[in-house]
Amino acid sequence: MLWCALGMGVTMVLLAGLYIETSDNGNSAAQAVSVLCLFIFNCFFTIGWLGMSWLYPAEVTPIRIRAPANALSTASNWLFNFFVVM
Repeated sequence: MLWCALGMGVTMVLLAGLYIETSDNGNSAAQAVSVLCLFIFNCFFTIGWLGMSWLYPAEVTPIRIRAPANALSTASNWLFNFFVVM
């Protein structure tokens, strides 16, 4: 998780710098690298953080409330994703 968080942070810093470069003079190479950085960010997110809403509650909750905690985390993940998309 930490290495992927570092990778996501680095790609966002690169995107911020590349945005300044593309907004000033329309550099097409910087635009291509910006698109690549977005894909790399998505790869880091998928590897490190995407499954946390299902995995983390199962690890930190006691056994007697593990099933309701997993149900709540999964339902909230689906619900918030639906709100973002709509």
